Amino acid sequence: MTVCREHVPAPTLPRDEVLSDPARCHLSADGRCLLCFDAQTQAGAIFDLLQQTWLVHSPITAEQWIRALVVADLRPQHVDAQEWRELAALATGAGNARH
Repeated sequence: MTVCREHVPAPTLPRDEVLSDPARCHLSADGRCLLCFDAQTQAGAIFDLLQQTWLVHSPITAEQWIRALVVADLRPQHVDAQEWRELAALATGAGNARH
């Protein structure tokens, strides 16, 4: 039997000042999750209010973060449905056909 060991770095978390800033943390449209992205640490975090659990994506770019939210169907509350459909189309590549 062969045993391989690989070092996996710990995820980077959003900074405290980002997590505590209502301008950078948003409730999901369904009210189920808190969504936060920190561009400086390249970390995105989703807090599920019902399960009281965090899901951290790190490292992740802003574009990858949007894609992750699209895949998880987590529209931020401050983004209207039409704008969300447009972002989702761009994130999934459907917007490329328009150019």
